[in-house]
Amino acid sequence: MKATQKMKNKRFSVAIPKNLSRAAFIVCALILLIPIAFTLLQGEQNSAMYVCFLLLDLPFLFGGLWARNYRIEVDGDRISVRRWNGARYSFEVSQIEKVVHRVNHTAMGMSEVIKIKAKRRKASAETLMEGFGQMKTYIQERVPEDRIRVIEKEFTKQMGRNERK
Repeated sequence: MKATQKMKNKRFSVAIPKNLSRAAFIVCALILLIPIAFTLLQGEQNSAMYVCFLLLDLPFLFGGLWARNYRIEVDGDRISVRRWNGARYSFEVSQIEKVVHRVNHTAMGMSEVIKIKAKRRKASAETLMEGFGQMKTYIQERVPEDRIRVIEKEFTKQMGRNERK
């Protein structure tokens, strides 16, 4: 009885490492320094340059926001997701319709992605995220096997193309 109670009250979170968001924001700041330095050294403003550097900077800004804010929190049978823009939604494990567990074997190592679909909502956890191992075990224990689809691919150098197992 205690073992089932302990499993029911399981709490953990899956998040992108904070160093990734810090790195994205540092790159963002460094990119913005280039037009500022040019303006200070040349003494003239160039609006086309500002627009180009801003467009170059936006992917790093949004990537940093995504890395900083995206989080999956598990509390018992409830899974809550916080998106990159701070919006939140949650669902029960019983509402999960489909789980796709993709495993890619490459020369660099193994990469895994778990994509969850429930109530027209989606959540995704990847190998490099903190707490991924717990999430993988949690999904395997709580979600019926007929709702989990495992896709394994092996990318080999010899063949030069992917091969399904």
